[in-house]
Amino acid sequence: IEKEKNSYEIKYKIKNKQNISIINNNEYLKKWTFNIINDKPPIISFLSEPITVNNSALSFVTKTEDDYGVKKMSVFIKKPDAYKHFEDSFIKYNLLGSEKNNKNNRVEENYFYKKLSSLVWAGSKTILIVKASDHLKQESQSIRKIIIPKRDFTNEIALEILKIREEVAKKNMTTLLAKEKIINLIKVNSLNQDKLVKEKFFSALKLINEDKVFLFNLSNKFFKELYEISEIIEDKKLYITKKNLEQIEQSLFDSVKQKETDKISNNIEKFKESIESLLNLDENENGTKDTTNQAEKDLFRQEINKLTQQIEDLLNTGSKKEANKKIQELKQLSENIKNHKKNKEGTQKTQKREEFINKLSELLNDQEIVMEETFNRAADRGKFEQSSEGSGGKSPKEKQEELRNTLGNVMREIGASESEIPQELGKADRAMRQASRDLENGRPDDASNAQGRAVEMIQRSINKIRSEIIRNQSQFAKKGEEQKGNSDFKDFLAESENIEYQGTAAGGYIDIPQERKVQEAKKIANTLYKRYNQETRNLEDKDYIKKLLDWY
Repeated sequence: IEKEKNSYEIKYKIKNKQNISIINNNEYLKKWTFNIINDKPPIISFLSEPITVNNSALSFVTKTEDDYGVKKMSVFIKKPDAYKHFEDSFIKYNLLGSEKNNKNNRVEENYFYKKLSSLVWAGSKTILIVKASDHLKQESQSIRKIIIPKRDFTNEIALEILKIREEVAKKNMTTLLAKEKIINLIKVNSLNQDKLVKEKFFSALKLINEDKVFLFNLSNKFFKELYEISEIIEDKKLYITKKNLEQIEQSLFDSVKQKETDKISNNIEKFKESIESLLNLDENENGTKDTTNQAEKDLFRQEINKLTQQIEDLLNTGSKKEANKKIQELKQLSENIKNHKKNKEGTQKTQKREEFINKLSELLNDQEIVMEETFNRAADRGKFEQSSEGSGGKSPKEKQEELRNTLGNVMREIGASESEIPQELGKADRAMRQASRDLENGRPDDASNAQGRAVEMIQRSINKIRSEIIRNQSQFAKKGEEQKGNSDFKDFLAESENIEYQGTAAGGYIDIPQERKVQEAKKIANTLYKRYNQETRNLEDKDYIKKLLDWY
């Protein structure tokens, strides 16, 4: 197209690598070389794997890269199998692309933090999908297995209400039967004396109407009302303060999102005041000050002041991306404060469990020593020699009885701590009792087998308690790189009910034997092979030795 004298416009579509030249009277005035580079889809990576925070929120950090620019990012949580009848196929959250004039950055890091424990799907296994697309609408996705966070309730009435909610949601209970059970709960427990609880109950009952079709979806207010009733009963006087804090939080986050600078400072002050109210409610019942507790509260206050100041500073400098990261950190810190008492109880439980592991580990080592002594006795067919220094002349039977008494004491301690006693410890106790009987009746070979079962059961119990500690951990590293390669946070990939048996699964546990134990095992095995290959050894002995070799 001729634009003016000596000025032209040419439109030409380049399909592959080629040269374009401007020639006048065989003279090259200009020459270009064009190379076609295919646009690649985005690449998504998890800087930190999805973890549960405070049994209420899901959190992770992702990094998305694209050769020309990331246009849109979203998170999808799929509908669990138990809720196939729900209208919702998934829950969707936009990480990027929801704002107008979004810039196409080649690298996007996103800190995801959402409280999901109020969902009727909470506690279910499902799939998390992170999707990203570029400006050509090329799409990529990364998938993770997760368990939707579920809050731990302790109040029996609250648990009963949640059970009714779950049964209705799974279509295991009709709404009319649920209504009947709810009315009965109100009467039996005098719940109508609490004005707020009464209002919520009647609000929930109004939603059950025989003339209308009950809708199975996440926005159904019936499920929401029952969850809130459970929270009120569980939290008691803390409930109002927590809800007030959540409303102020939302106002603060909205003002930051809308860049309402005149409201941000005011909302930050309200937020601090609400946090202070919550911390003050968490005092000792006797009114005395707990120095440790006070120190923790002071740390919370310092961190709140630090984060809110950083958010204000970043907004003033125009760094909205960094401000959003700090907002997410503030959300998590706020959630930690709301669950401060529960987290403290959880830490104490973890310490107790670690003490049990240490005691069981000592017991395991002692049982292995006695088992080796019994094995030597069985191999020598009655020619028993003292095999351990400082044994005090005690027989294997006496030592076995002492170990069984020690196990009984540990089991009583576990039970007294309100922890569940692993079933395997009961099996270990029975195996030890059998070993004592076999030793008393002069059957060291049978006793050795029983002791082997006891060792295995104690080890399984240790693994089980360890897996419980891992499942209850809710720490979150602020920088995603700090979590790379940390197997403690990958427990969600393993089947939680079988985790203590899965040595190679994420979250499983493998004990690496010390060099001394390896050498001892090799020595025992070599002795067994020699004895098995002796020509004078009878078939009965060889059969027994073969069983021992198979066991080792």
